[in-house]
Amino acid sequence: MMKRTRVPGALLLLLLLQQALPAQTAKAVPLPKRFEVYYELRADTFDSEKKTRVFDAVGGQITYNAELTNEEKQKTYEAIVQNNLLKVKNSFTDLGNVNVEPASLGKLRLKIDGTTKEIRFNSAYGWAKGGNTPDEEWTRLRNVLDVIERILRDKDRQQKLPPHQLYL
Repeated sequence: MMKRTRVPGALLLLLLLQQALPAQTAKAVPLPKRFEVYYELRADTFDSEKKTRVFDAVGGQITYNAELTNEEKQKTYEAIVQNNLLKVKNSFTDLGNVNVEPASLGKLRLKIDGTTKEIRFNSAYGWAKGGNTPDEEWTRLRNVLDVIERILRDKDRQQKLPPHQLYL
């Protein structure tokens, strides 16, 4: 009769941890000396260079001082590098025959050391162009916008702002 041991379970756990570790211990992408982000969607804006955020609240726009922490800069820059955002096209506004409100237009401008990249987009672009062949460049842009928008939502929550005009 064979004696049971916990070694196979422990080995499996070790293998799973080993596979997960490289993602957790990957070296951070070093930040450039100059890194600025300008984001605009509808009436909402964020300008890291001017350290301002405009939030379109019920009852009118609210402007407050906002800047990116080093951790937020790092997350944003890593998303830009991982998605090779500087190599995507500059416009995601052609929706074909789909008609949407102009209020869904946005702009992302990045200043990275000596390079400026400006991308204009319509937030309905992915939906309008989706179909069976989604635009891979849009997906890359959307990945970066998601990071920026999460950061801005957190900043807005910290300000305890009234409801957003968009959600009424």
